Amino acid sequence: MKVRPSLARVGVAALLAGCDPAHPDPVEAHTPAAESHAGRFASSAGCRSCHPDAYASWSRSYHRTMTQRVGPGVVLADWDGVVLERDGRTYHLYEEDGHPWVDLPRPGTTGARDADRMQRPVVMTTGSHHLQLYWIPMPWLEDTPSEAGRATFQQRCATCHTVPGLEREGDADRSDLVNRSLPRPDLQTLLTHVPATGPHAAPMAALRPSEMADLLDFLERVQHSDRLAQFPFAWFIRQGRWLHEDDSFLAPPAEPDPIERLTEGWSDGCDRCHAVGAASAWDPSTQAGEAAVVDLGIACEACHGAGAAHARRYRDPVGRYAAHLGLAEADDIVVPSELPADRSAQVCGQCHAELVPRAGVDVPLDFRPGDDLGQLVHFVQRTEARPEWLVEHLEAEPDALESGFWNDGTMRIAGRDHTALLETTCHTQGELACTTCHSLHAADPNDQLKRSATGTDARGEAVCVDCHPAEASERHHHHPPESAGARCMSCHMPRTTIGLLTVMRAHRIDSPQPARAAETGRPDACSLCHLDQPLAWSAGWTTAWYGQPPLVGASPTPAAVDWLLRGDAAQRAVVAWHLGTPDTQTGTDWTPVFLAASIDDPYVAVRSIVHQRVRTLEGYTDLDWDPTADADHLASARATVLARWAERNPSLDRPDVWIEAGLPDLGRIERWRLLRDETPVSVNE
Repeated sequence: MKVRPSLARVGVAALLAGCDPAHPDPVEAHTPAAESHAGRFASSAGCRSCHPDAYASWSRSYHRTMTQRVGPGVVLADWDGVVLERDGRTYHLYEEDGHPWVDLPRPGTTGARDADRMQRPVVMTTGSHHLQLYWIPMPWLEDTPSEAGRATFQQRCATCHTVPGLEREGDADRSDLVNRSLPRPDLQTLLTHVPATGPHAAPMAALRPSEMADLLDFLERVQHSDRLAQFPFAWFIRQGRWLHEDDSFLAPPAEPDPIERLTEGWSDGCDRCHAVGAASAWDPSTQAGEAAVVDLGIACEACHGAGAAHARRYRDPVGRYAAHLGLAEADDIVVPSELPADRSAQVCGQCHAELVPRAGVDVPLDFRPGDDLGQLVHFVQRTEARPEWLVEHLEAEPDALESGFWNDGTMRIAGRDHTALLETTCHTQGELACTTCHSLHAADPNDQLKRSATGTDARGEAVCVDCHPAEASERHHHHPPESAGARCMSCHMPRTTIGLLTVMRAHRIDSPQPARAAETGRPDACSLCHLDQPLAWSAGWTTAWYGQPPLVGASPTPAAVDWLLRGDAAQRAVVAWHLGTPDTQTGTDWTPVFLAASIDDPYVAVRSIVHQRVRTLEGYTDLDWDPTADADHLASARATVLARWAERNPSLDRPDVWIEAGLPDLGRIERWRLLRDETPVSVNE
């Protein structure tokens, strides 16, 4: 649906976009300021003059475009005239002078009244090739807070509460209101609907309505310490589709939210890994957070170390020659591929790991590539041990282990690959590092998989065969040479990692063990390829070939079918992805029946994966529906997929997967779904 912005909105947009010389361009005004950290960083621009080839290859990577200022060609989403909806609230996307704007509800409201809406420019994006997020400046962080509101706060509230800049000597124990994220209606309730003996009764009793309004305005502003907030919808690039951020990762169904809440701030942690040298500071004079970075995106100094001293040395002829002769003191520049395996992997692990910073540590700002990251952080792993730091972490995030790890201790959140390596003996007892397979400067930008010295792509087997030549033979893998089962990664790095509405390869390199899968619930590689076989069948082969313990008493149902219908949300997501994979060992003539059964899964993320995978299959690519829609829409989509399947397979006979003479046993499928594991699962990226 196309919409035209109202005249009032055009006027505001024109004013803030820079038509009035008193108002700067919104991108210039609101993107994080430049930061050098007292001359420690040189920025990617400072590296370019001496390293043009490396700069050029980095520029082609998705690391560079991870976070960008809005400009020509940066915004990838369908924008002008788009209307989005969530829980009855509407969001209008439009352009003014070629710049993207949003008209959305003010936090704490439904946006139903004009007074409850705001128009904000999009000034920055995060995300490169899977999804793109959009950052908008919040109006209460631009304007000087009301002096009347500040005065009322100091008079009525400062006895018990504080905000930076308004502290009183000796009152260190007062409750800090910053970043409480209480929307205006909640604040108003707290202040105006209290028992006569409540803590707010006396301070609020004598306030005039105008004083209460000023106080509410002041308190609402101090709930957010960032200049930038995330627009609550994400654009999924490959699918060409908008999704609300709550639907963009695996999370239990939630009740509709009656009001708008913009709770994701740029400086709440996003800046740490999506930029270099991020810093934020609170300005008590304006009650605004000021963000700054060395570089937006993941740039040179994130991996090679802060380079200002290096740049100064090599720009000076004397210093340059002294360095070449080995007479100068070494600087902090490192090449990750030349570091020992553990230190090399930690360069990536500063962002690609599940970790808890030690007290007083700012990661990754305090980390210097080449140093021991373990001195600054605790690495989270699912073990029996519960050190004090982990107990404290679990008090703050009780589901951290259940969310992040399969029951066998394998990391299952996308982007935490260093954590997975910590469970891999090739790394912990060998020389495997991230740079063994990946390269930022000499690789396909999608997965950063590099080519070996022989020219063989890292997607192949060369990297593995370098260390394991004997295992490249059919005597080891027992599969036809051209099949997926003959590839090292198919068996030793199965796709069991969940994120970005897809399923990725695990970076814990281990061997398939169907018996362990039966015990822990993490789908094994055999069952994810031989989708029509029970666990006992797979275990029989691993017992015969590799001497693994036999599996006794397992269900005769195909393991993939069992996990899809009766499993928890993580198992269902993983199996749904594999059911839409054309190169499995079992074909896909029967899998659309089971994908159709998951079109209305309770989890939007599972439904989105099903939608994608159905449309990868030959004969189904033209089908489309909205995975976030209501039950009637999803039921119609399910019927359409089943009807298409029946047309293509009128006489398929596969009793092993509940299909006989072209008729799937839909009743049996439904009975199995009634046994679904409803344990809440949240794989929080």
